[in-house]
Amino acid sequence: MKRIAIGLMLALAVPATASPPTPAASAKAFVEGLYRPWIAALKRGSNTYQPKSDAGTYAPELLALLQKDQRISNRTGDVGVIDWVILCSCQDDAGLGYKVTVPSASATSATARVALTFGGNDSTTLTLRLVKLPQGWRIADVADKDMPSLLAMLRNELRGKK
Repeated sequence: MKRIAIGLMLALAVPATASPPTPAASAKAFVEGLYRPWIAALKRGSNTYQPKSDAGTYAPELLALLQKDQRISNRTGDVGVIDWVILCSCQDDAGLGYKVTVPSASATSATARVALTFGGNDSTTLTLRLVKLPQGWRIADVADKDMPSLLAMLRNELRGKK
């Protein structure tokens, strides 16, 4: 009887192994991780913070197109195809707030919706198409009410340019 009591106490004392987050939860955490430091910087009064635009944020094809656009812009001195902050679909992030939902997710892809507010009555919603790479979630495409696909727009605008 004593052994049973000790075994029961040990079983209760060992915490249950946490199950891994669902694809939707991990996709949401990835997207929130993009916005959280940005909002924190804005709250500190910083107006120089920009969300990362690197291999930790974007899937390879979208990142390559963004880098190509920047290279062309730097070389020519012209404004590139992208003349806004992609993750807020804005040029002025004053008063930025966000809410992330993930209406669909699988082990390899997810769709995240980011409801953005800019203080006052200004708001917009971005749709982020995410892919799961070995390194984690990455943004493969971005859409808003005026742009059905950032990826398609960049492919089209940069076709044939070096």
